[in-house]
Amino acid sequence: MRLKVRRLWRAIRQELPIQFGHEQLTSYGGLELVRRYFHLIGLNARIRCTLDKHAGGDYGGTHLVLLVIGLLVAGARRLQHLRYLTNDSLFARFCGLSRIPSDRTVVNWLKQFTQASLGALARINSELLYEQIQKLELRRLTIDLDGTVIGTGDQVAWAARGFNPHHPKDPSYYPLLAHLAQTGQILRLKNRPGNVHDSKGAERFVRELIGELRARLGRALMRLNSELLYEQIQKLGLRRLTIDLDGTVIGTGGKVAWAMRGFNPHHPKDPSYYPLLAHLAQTGQILRLKNRPGNVHDSKGAERFVRELIGELRARLGRALTLEFRMDAAFFQQNLLKLLTRLGCFYAVKVPLCRWTGVKALIAAQARWTAVAGDIDGFETQLEAGGLGTAVAGGGLPQADSSSEPEELPARPVLTRRRLLRILRGGDQSHAHPADAVVLRRRPRGAGKDLRRTQGRVCPRRRAHQPLRRQ
Repeated sequence: MRLKVRRLWRAIRQELPIQFGHEQLTSYGGLELVRRYFHLIGLNARIRCTLDKHAGGDYGGTHLVLLVIGLLVAGARRLQHLRYLTNDSLFARFCGLSRIPSDRTVVNWLKQFTQASLGALARINSELLYEQIQKLELRRLTIDLDGTVIGTGDQVAWAARGFNPHHPKDPSYYPLLAHLAQTGQILRLKNRPGNVHDSKGAERFVRELIGELRARLGRALMRLNSELLYEQIQKLGLRRLTIDLDGTVIGTGGKVAWAMRGFNPHHPKDPSYYPLLAHLAQTGQILRLKNRPGNVHDSKGAERFVRELIGELRARLGRALTLEFRMDAAFFQQNLLKLLTRLGCFYAVKVPLCRWTGVKALIAAQARWTAVAGDIDGFETQLEAGGLGTAVAGGGLPQADSSSEPEELPARPVLTRRRLLRILRGGDQSHAHPADAVVLRRRPRGAGKDLRRTQGRVCPRRRAHQPLRRQ
């Protein structure tokens, strides 16, 4: 595109005001405020005591540390930029020097640094940081954990090609950072090559960070995702929580650690994770998560998972809040049902045709069926649950409020062709049940049909169960 010559010119309408004074300030006048702040916190004395033997040289290690800090404050990004500040009197005053060294002198001094001297400077930084946190008197700390890409040259040691969206072929570092959200200060840093995963070394990194924070600040409360979640639940003022418990398949690459081949219907040969999730049905928020390899059963570790979840919910929200669990047939385990009953929780769970439940024999022996809908008929019965013990008696079901109307969990749609039952645990004590029985119910629903019309019945299809009855 060709532009006109007149568009390249610009008319000057008026002169800019220029003022001459005797203040003898430079463009880096703010360095004087930083110098006074360093004097108040005694930074020079701390550097001198910490570096000790590493503070040698004609210029002194303390002054050279201040020189590097001054370069960063002034906006310099390379040591070659020191040439632009050589004749600046205020920069020399900040460093405590009458003559600014050359960039080659600073490079030679940096080459003498060892891991011991670098660790000494890191300790000074952490001491200053924790002093500031104590002065702020924060009741909780919000810590952001993430990795960041730092591009390097081709010949920089320990740099490798990795995740670098803007320059994918350039080597880089990928350090792991933890910084305080309230102030933006960096709490801890771990340098890594650019070809590592985000969470590489994160477990040890977080363990050491928490140990250091609690050693310096006491057992400070970390505000994590669960804190934000519980605050939202308290604001909603829910009288009962409906919790969905299920596993979900997460496909991974072929070389991802701890991933195994398992239940993965779309990609059966690919490794995957199979985490156990508990989320709140009212809001869809995840309450708890437990990661597992892909080759485990749905209910693997579910008993401990549910016990810890109930304990955390009642510790945060009180014991008066009613807890309801919804699970599929994989969680129909005696130990899990006994745990929920013992802790006084409501639950709804699909009942598989297990031999020990006797459901299959009841269906085969039933002679009279009641029509429920046009193509669905069924019957209501009581199942002897001796394997679950007398704690799950129909007359002893836990109830949140005896004065209120009986309330049942809303069941999700069930495909009728699967011919599965549901055990619905609730506060319905209006019927007299034996001491060791639970009520079996099924709630089928077709497209556009009202769910309430079929509550309280076992509803398998008659024609579909004719072969089953003859067995």
